[in-house]
Amino acid sequence: MKISADMVMLAPQFTNALKDREIDLRENKIPMIENLGATLDQFDTIDFTNNEIRVLGGFPKLVRLKTVFLSNNRLNRIDFRLNETVENIEELQLSNNMVAELGDLKPLAQLPKLARLSLVGNPVSKLPHYRLYVIHLLPQLRLLDFNKIKDQERKDAEAAFSGAKGEKLIKEVVKSTNAQAEIADSKAKAGASKAKTGLTSAQEQEIKMAIANAKTLQEVNALEAQLKSGQWGQGAKAMEVGK
Repeated sequence: MKISADMVMLAPQFTNALKDREIDLRENKIPMIENLGATLDQFDTIDFTNNEIRVLGGFPKLVRLKTVFLSNNRLNRIDFRLNETVENIEELQLSNNMVAELGDLKPLAQLPKLARLSLVGNPVSKLPHYRLYVIHLLPQLRLLDFNKIKDQERKDAEAAFSGAKGEKLIKEVVKSTNAQAEIADSKAKAGASKAKTGLTSAQEQEIKMAIANAKTLQEVNALEAQLKSGQWGQGAKAMEVGK
């Protein structure tokens, strides 16, 4: 069942125990997050528990939203542009979903206020290095899987994932099941940023071709970095020499 203005209007709406305004969209067989502009950004908490949502994304700009309950869905992907719409998220309950790899958690690093996170019951939570990696990825996090993060754990995470040794470990263990989606998101960002570079139309065409032909996320990131630095011509020549 798709989220509609009528569903939003008829859903239970109340002030919860934390004195936050909450809307209950539980158990509606919702397949995706959409049409939440109908909430008029009037809620601190949205409860999507027990639905069929696969992607954590699709939000409009919701400045007030702080908490999202998404346990018992089919979630396997987190949108890389999540921070552009719900940047004030403080708590995500994602228990009993299908998030599979450490790399799939990277978009959460863009949520600066995220303090409480649950991934209990996801395949990712059973991977080696899971807890320390999440602590490294989200240094502002205070509670992970309903357990307070200890100072020693922060030190262990820093030791494991910092420096050259840490970068090597990240390359070895941080994989993603959504590599193609990640590339697509990065391409979209690169495409959106090109208008700010002041390049000629010929250079813009060259950039479009390079982005479209990129086959890995690393290539897309490299192209995006060149665009942002305003050194597209030098970067392109360097890449050609490297080949």
